[in-house]
Formats: sequence, C-alpha cells, structure tokens
Amino acid sequence: MPHAGNGFDQYGIGVSMAEALMIVCAYSDSENGSFSGATYVYTIVNGFWTEDEKILPDDGTADDKFGRSVDTDCKKVIICGVLNDDKGVDSGSAYIFSKQDNSWQQEIKLLSSDGEANDRFGRSVCIDGEYAAVGSVLDDDNGNSSGSVYIFHKETDGWEMQAKITPDDGHGLNSGSVYLFNRIGAKWDQTEKFNAENAGEGDNYGEAVFIDTAWICIGSPYFPTDSGITGAAFTIPTPKPLGIGS
Repeated sequence: MPHAGNGFDQYGIGVSMAEALMIVCAYSDSENGSFSGATYVYTIVNGFWTEDEKILPDDGTADDKFGRSVDTDCKKVIICGVLNDDKGVDSGSAYIFSKQDNSWQQEIKLLSSDGEANDRFGRSVCIDGEYAAVGSVLDDDNGNSSGSVYIFHKETDGWEMQAKITPDDGHGLNSGSVYLFNRIGAKWDQTEKFNAENAGEGDNYGEAVFIDTAWICIGSPYFPTDSGITGAAFTIPTPKPLGIGS
C-alpha cells in the first residue's frame, strides 16, 4: 500500500489486519516531533483499500516511536510507544484505541507496573477481545535483557494488569525460544517450550510469532543456511486443546 508521506517515515514498520480493517504504522512520522510516530487505519470502500484515519497518541512526543508494533482484533487496536519515557528513558508503553462516534479514540495508555529505563515495554503487542499482551523485550527479571510479557484484562472499570509472564528457564545468548502459556481462571501457566532444530547463538528464534487454532509460525531472522544468514520461518501444529480456560 503506497503512502504519500514524508521521507523516512518508515511507513510499514508495523502492520496488522483483521476482517476488512488494515493498520499500518510509520514510527518515524514527525507530527508530534522527530520520530514520534503515527498509525494509519484503512478500510475497504467500493472494493478498494482507503485511508480512513491517522491515529496519534494523546501525549505523543519526539522519539517515542509510536507504532513499532501493532495488533488489532477489528474492534480494538493496540499500538506501542516503545521508546516512551514514563517509567524511565526508553521504558516503553502501549495504547489501546477503540472506535467511538466514527473515529478511533484512545481508550487507555498501558504501562508496566515495575517498568524501568530501557525495558522497551511494547516491543511486541497483541489484543483479542478483553485480553491484551505486551512484551517487554529488555526487562531484566531473569537476567540482563531476559524479557517478559504482561497480560492485561478489561474489567468493568477499565484495563487491569492480570499477570506478568516469564519463562521457567534461560537459554543461549540470543538463540531464542518460544513459550506457550494457557490461562486457567486468572492464572497463566507455561505448557510448552519450542526451540528450533540446530539452534545456535544469535539466531533470534521467536523474534516474530503468530498463533491460531491450527498452526504456530515462528520467525528466526538470523538463522544460518548454506547461503548465509538468510533467516527462516518454522511452523508447528498448535497443541490441542488450545484456548483460554474458564
């Protein structure tokens, strides 16, 4: 989708789609200051994708890089401000927007309860109904830059943090792993751990992940092949049963 923006907006750095809704981010957009970031919403009109709205956070500032990651379930959109400074320099944040009166309105700004400088909270985000997951890629709970994930749930009086998830173990420097957690009530339990065959340091296995009821797709952008560091994507059948418990 071409975009007539400004030079070096980095339009397309984050994308998401659900039904007839497409979200495209430009995290170097400068409307709120240099590298403040912006997000564009598209819908289908008469068979063509048409720009519907440009989304900006209520408190956007320079160098926030709003839009480094994004996700939508069609009813809501979650967008990160990965270099936001509310909890310290580059601690990060995430914003949830919902459609109100024919425009996308900011519903809440999410912050980690124990955030610190350089955590990069929001580097990955996901939303599905009343649940949102926000990755904090450089959080240090299990060691320097070990990372964590925060789960938020929408309660009657707003979004509340339900859990902070960290893996049961560590692994080789930047080799990467993917962990599957399942919710029972308000508790999230680790049920599976996935590693690539012949995984090595620096592969970054798990830098990108997608899951549905049939498959898990896992990206490993620095995985080596006979042609060099070309990267790879791995598919794994989703374990059964899958789903959020009662």
